[in-house]
Amino acid sequence: RMTLPVSSKSLDDCHEAIKRAYPICAEQFQRDFPGLRLKLDYTYRSKELQFDLYKKGREYQNGVWVVVDKTKVVTKKDGTSPSHHNIYPSQAADIYIQQGNSIIWPDEKKPEVCALYKAMGRLFDLQGLVSGANWRFKWLDFPHVQVAYEIV
Repeated sequence: RMTLPVSSKSLDDCHEAIKRAYPICAEQFQRDFPGLRLKLDYTYRSKELQFDLYKKGREYQNGVWVVVDKTKVVTKKDGTSPSHHNIYPSQAADIYIQQGNSIIWPDEKKPEVCALYKAMGRLFDLQGLVSGANWRFKWLDFPHVQVAYEIV
């Protein structure tokens, strides 16, 4: 049995559909937005790491985890029900937009930044993936891209 990493930020640990789409989308994004590039972040992560990320921006109060700082919340998934990141090879990747050495962090209060992430997401959508920047939930996960089918 293979020993899984606690986490990965490598395309090598991704589903084939993400491996194929990422270089295509990254190249097109740079053509569309000179001076900006895509930066791959988390691909695979263990359920334990998922829970550690879930706790960010939350406190345990009266038997439940409560959001106390929305700006620090990383994920809505606590690791008990699997995220597309918790399957190996990873069915998801978090991808940020970078300018020089700085990340342009997603911020719903900055429409111009949201527009960049939505444009990035459309490139992945065109490759048959699903972008968290463009999905139909009440909340958006701007850097998140995943395969278009359910977790098995």
